[in-house]
Amino acid sequence: MPERKPTTSADLPLSKLGLPGAFYQLHVQGAKSGEPRTTPSLVLPDKYRVVLTLTRTVTESHKLSFESGVMGDSYIHFAKPEKERRDLDVDEMVVFYGHESTRIELRGIANPDGRLSKLIVETPAGSFTEAETIAFGAASPFLSSLAFGLDIPIRIAQMDVTQLSTSFSSMTYTCPYNEIVPDAGEFNNAPYVQSLLSLYREGINSQSPNYQYLCWYKIVEGINVKREEETANLKAALPLKFSERLEGTKVEQRKRLEEAFPFIKACGVSDSAWDDLVPDEVLGWKFNRVRQHKLEPLRNKIAHMISEPSGDLSLSPDSRENAREVTKWISLLRFIARVMTMNESARIPVGQLFNMPQNPKHIDEMRGAFQKPTRK
Repeated sequence: MPERKPTTSADLPLSKLGLPGAFYQLHVQGAKSGEPRTTPSLVLPDKYRVVLTLTRTVTESHKLSFESGVMGDSYIHFAKPEKERRDLDVDEMVVFYGHESTRIELRGIANPDGRLSKLIVETPAGSFTEAETIAFGAASPFLSSLAFGLDIPIRIAQMDVTQLSTSFSSMTYTCPYNEIVPDAGEFNNAPYVQSLLSLYREGINSQSPNYQYLCWYKIVEGINVKREEETANLKAALPLKFSERLEGTKVEQRKRLEEAFPFIKACGVSDSAWDDLVPDEVLGWKFNRVRQHKLEPLRNKIAHMISEPSGDLSLSPDSRENAREVTKWISLLRFIARVMTMNESARIPVGQLFNMPQNPKHIDEMRGAFQKPTRK
């Protein structure tokens, strides 16, 4: 027996966790202290164990734990509380999923309160990606059926995958938000700008990547429509405070990310931690080119699935492959929406309604100025 139990969780610097609200995958290889490091294989024909841990709330913990260290919870109550269970009482849910030649067995585990906490799938696969696709493709439709039948939300907190012969593991998680100190200053409350800010907040408040994508794409789309009208009247390009072109190198692009995201500015951009937010294939592209060739086709698939009477239902959130495509582009879309909104806020002249004092001695001065009646 080992003298110490294996470590199943770790504290990582906030900057290494990623952009708050974004989706990430962490790969981990277990090893004994002092052993030489080897490069694990993501592509290996093997049997894989996939665990989807459920949650009732949004996580606020910045400490990553594998599923063995996460309790899991839901609104699905199917077993007695642990302290009341007897040997013959139910403590697991078994589901058999069949589609064409695919046959998958799902095991649902009850938490100490008797609620469904995890779904477990063991399946042969050729790689981590294939194992995720198989397990998610079976478990997620089942959860959607339960959500509809019971009329309750069912949220997946994280997904863990393990190669059983090597114990090499991966964890898929949503990076939690952290506390930020606001700066004092003036805030543009023009109705047009406020509508953009409201859409952005609607996006970051949502737990649905597809809905987030639609909110942030609508910001970009709405700004372009308004600018077309203004440009036609002015017969000239509009002055913009921030460049609307991606930089040609990752190093330069990091500075742009720092300019747009308060969290990244607080963490700094001295290393490559943020390089995955902008795919290499679009470096140096103008925002509109990215929108037309990369963002709009994906937006159309999502929107048409929801809004068109005969919409294509192939971009289902229950598809792991579709989720990967949305994840690939959603952080870049978020960045573009932020920069364009910053430009609109800077160029739209308006008397600010929101004004935060720089320090306490300015409060009475500003209060008097605010309450003083104006002459017409």
